[in-house]
Amino acid sequence: MSMGKAKPKVIFLNGVTSSGKTSIAEAMQNMAADAGKHFYIISNDMFHDLEWHMMNTEFAEKEKEAEKAAGKPEKSWYADKYMTESIVLMYHFAAAVAGQGRNIIIDGMFFETETFIEEYGKSSYDVMRAALAGFDVFTVEVFCPLDECRRRNIARGDRRENQSQEQHEMMNTAVKYDFSVDTSADGTEECARKILAGLNKWEAAKYMAGHSKWKNIMHKKGKTDAQRAKVFTKIGKEIAIAVKEGGANPVSNTKLRDLIAKAKGLNVPNDNIERIIKKASGADRADYENITYEGYGPNGVAVIVECATDNRNRTSGDLRHYFDKFGGNMGAVGCVSYMFARKGIIGVEADGADENQFMGDVLEAGADDFMLIEGDGDGDDGGVFEVYADPAQVLEVSGKLAGAGYKILSAEAEMVPSTYAALDDDESAANMNRLLEHLDDHDDVLNIWHNWEN
Repeated sequence: MSMGKAKPKVIFLNGVTSSGKTSIAEAMQNMAADAGKHFYIISNDMFHDLEWHMMNTEFAEKEKEAEKAAGKPEKSWYADKYMTESIVLMYHFAAAVAGQGRNIIIDGMFFETETFIEEYGKSSYDVMRAALAGFDVFTVEVFCPLDECRRRNIARGDRRENQSQEQHEMMNTAVKYDFSVDTSADGTEECARKILAGLNKWEAAKYMAGHSKWKNIMHKKGKTDAQRAKVFTKIGKEIAIAVKEGGANPVSNTKLRDLIAKAKGLNVPNDNIERIIKKASGADRADYENITYEGYGPNGVAVIVECATDNRNRTSGDLRHYFDKFGGNMGAVGCVSYMFARKGIIGVEADGADENQFMGDVLEAGADDFMLIEGDGDGDDGGVFEVYADPAQVLEVSGKLAGAGYKILSAEAEMVPSTYAALDDDESAANMNRLLEHLDDHDDVLNIWHNWEN
């Protein structure tokens, strides 16, 4: 089964002329390239020639005369009609580029004029959101005091002295930004670094808004014997499949080596692990196979179920029954997996750890980033560091963190959704919970991934 690609990053820099946003966009592009990522810059200037072309056609001149006769000032022709059309065109062009999976930086302005309301029934900001529906847009205010912008306009010589003031008067001041920088306080490079760092934290926060794994388990300190038995059974199946595919030597079979580490992390006794490997190497071993099912929970919540089974007819029949019983339905392979990306997630006990020291240790271990998920301060619940790493290196990174003295709670590659679905009514939420509980209780189910924002 092919997994979907991660959703492209979309950054919108909003600021008046000479605020410094174009230089910041270029600096961000260079910094991202140094880190092995690429951003395409889409700006108002790209559509400037088109805008003037639209303004100077014969049809535009006739419209212009009609508007002047109606008493509208000539200045409105730049500020309203054709500027509106070119900006909306830019939004849709940006959506087309992002739709190809490309990361983009939009160097633009949220103008709030009568024309936007008259033509589209909504503000320019809302028009942008509609055009880029389906993408997460990180909005950034690039602030600069108007006196400083005026000074920069004079120094540049290619802008009207009061052009920034004129644009500021047309700006949508009701926009609530995800991030803000002040170019009069920080230089271009520093602003670019702050924005990219803010983007990472913003994405992590959005991810955690729907990924409540640690919040759900923090208060489940112990498992019953029956629950432990299920864990042992499931990891045992994974180990058996790994032995079947690559042999019983963990030195040459890296998948088996990783599963042994995972089993130890789940407190599976060494004797059990050795017994599972020995049994899987014998002639009477069970013939398990990995199979993944996809479907929808109540109200279209996307669900992926990873299984290990020796009877796919039994497993698929059971899972289909669960989906149907609790308001969902099984789907074809690929129906929801495009909404997920595989990421390495490591849970590290945070109780008593110094966050600054942990940051240094995380980077030294080769991880990409981390986030502190705070506990409620009750008893021994001190929270969890959730560390993000390349899925192929997740166990290597967790091993280094364990070697640095940290307690690893889990380390595995997880399917992380790019978008989330909310369930607003109690009945749907209850059915979704029951579906997940029944899937989790099934002996053949190894992992369940979903995009329910709970």
